[in-house]
Amino acid sequence: MVLLALALTLYFALGLEDLRALPEILASASKVYVLMGLLTMVAFFLCQALVVKKLLCSLGYQVSLKATYKYSLIDYFFSQISPGASAGQPSEIYFMKKDGIAIGDSSLVMLIFNGFYHLAVVLVVLGTSLGKIDKILGPSPVFYRLFVFGILVQVLLSVVFFFFIFSKSLVYKVFKFIFKVLEFFSYKNLDHFKARVSKILRDYKTGAAWIKDHKLALAKVFPLVILHIFLYYSLGYWVLKALGSQSLSLVDMVAYQGVFTMTFESLPLPGGLGLAEAGFLKIFSPLYGKNLLPAALLLTRGLSYLVFVILGGLLTALGKLDPVQKIDQKNKDKKD
Repeated sequence: MVLLALALTLYFALGLEDLRALPEILASASKVYVLMGLLTMVAFFLCQALVVKKLLCSLGYQVSLKATYKYSLIDYFFSQISPGASAGQPSEIYFMKKDGIAIGDSSLVMLIFNGFYHLAVVLVVLGTSLGKIDKILGPSPVFYRLFVFGILVQVLLSVVFFFFIFSKSLVYKVFKFIFKVLEFFSYKNLDHFKARVSKILRDYKTGAAWIKDHKLALAKVFPLVILHIFLYYSLGYWVLKALGSQSLSLVDMVAYQGVFTMTFESLPLPGGLGLAEAGFLKIFSPLYGKNLLPAALLLTRGLSYLVFVILGGLLTALGKLDPVQKIDQKNKDKKD
C-alpha cells in the first residue's frame, strides 16, 4: 500500500519524465548521510525504549532494554498500519502482558508516555518553527487550518492522557459507562469482563498512586521524550545532506519536518498514507527542487517508515518472549 501510494503520488505529481533520473540520483546519494539518517531512527526508538524501561522499573519491573526496544518497534508497526495510529499502544500492552507485565501497569506507562509525547511534539514544533511557519506553509489557508488542527489535537491528547493519570475517578467513570453500554446490549460475559477490568484497575490504581508520590521519576524521563521527538524530525536533515544540499540548518529542518507532520499526518489515515506523500511534495519542493524531490521523498519515507515497519512486523511475527519479573514495591522503596 505504501509503495503504491508513493508511486502514484510521484507519477501524477511529477510525471514520468521527471522520474527517469531517480535511480541515478538515489545511486549518487551520500551513503554516509543515509547511514546517519538510519542511525537517527535507531536512536529515536532507543529513546522510547529507555523511557518505557525507566517507567516500568519505577513500578518495580526488572525489564531489559532489549525487551522495551522490541515493544517500541511493535508499537510503531501497528501505529503505522492502523487509522490514527489507534492499534499501536494496545498492541504494545498485549505483548507486555505476554512477557508478564500487568495490563494495569503497562496501561499506566503508555498513558504517561503518550501524555509526555504529545506535549513534547507541541514544544518541539512551536519552539523550532516560531517565526518560520509562514515561510514553511506558504500562502495556502487550508494548510494553516490543518496545522492549527494538528497542534490542537496534540494539546487535547496530552491533556486527556494526564487527566487519566492524575484524576482519581475519570478511569472508573469511563469503565462504568462501558459497563452500562454492554449491559444495555445484554452482553453475555459481562460479569467475567467486570472481574477482569476490576483486577486491571486495581493494578492501575496502585501504580498511579506510586507515580503520584514519586513525581521526580516522571520529570527525569521528559527530556528523553523531547529528544525522541527532535530525533524523528531531524531525519530530513540527513536526507538533505545525502542529496548534496546545504540549504538548511538542523534546527530549521526540524521546524520544516515538525510543521509538515502537524499539517499532514494528524488526520486518521494509516501512516498518513497518500496525504503525507502529497504534502511532502508541496512543503519540501522549495528545498529540494523538482529534480531531487522524488529521491528525497523515497529516502525519507524509506528510512522513517518502510525499514522500521518491516522490522516491527518481523518482530511481531517472529519475536520471542522476554519474561519480566516484578519486585515488591515496598521493598523497592526501601532499597531506593
